[in-house]
Amino acid sequence: MKSSRPPFPDDTFSSDQIETKSQKFSEMIQLLAFATYALALASILVTRLLKAFTVAEYLAVIAFLCGLAIGWMHYRRTGTARTDTAKMPWSRRLIVAGSAIGLSGLPLKLLFSLLGIGTAEHDMANHEVNQGNPLLLHIHHLFFNLGFLVLLVSLLVMLVTTLHHSGSR
Repeated sequence: MKSSRPPFPDDTFSSDQIETKSQKFSEMIQLLAFATYALALASILVTRLLKAFTVAEYLAVIAFLCGLAIGWMHYRRTGTARTDTAKMPWSRRLIVAGSAIGLSGLPLKLLFSLLGIGTAEHDMANHEVNQGNPLLLHIHHLFFNLGFLVLLVSLLVMLVTTLHHSGSR
């Protein structure tokens, strides 16, 4: 049964409007990918050169959030995480996966901290304070590094794909 109401201006899009929206979406994804790579590199450089660890951790978290935003935008645009018509390229999938891996260490660190695992503790037998295990307190660094490795692999996949496509022209 056909509706008798006239279409709203938002109901109908010309092909130029659809192409413009698609181009803006693609540009936004490219910008987020660049921001992810740039912030991850900045985090590594700040850690190694300046030894400003807190700043480096903030940069890493922001980089990983940018990576997750790519997956969120793709999901929002297609309505599903994976469809046959709108698959994300492997390099972008790896960005999202690396970002998820990188951020997964933070809840684990929070859990360990709340449970008191790895923290300094008071020995009631001799009243000495034990130092605790610093590896458990800094477990999120392992996940940051694993996330950075997956981001590096995604960059390599993107470069190989780009070189392959430019060589086949």
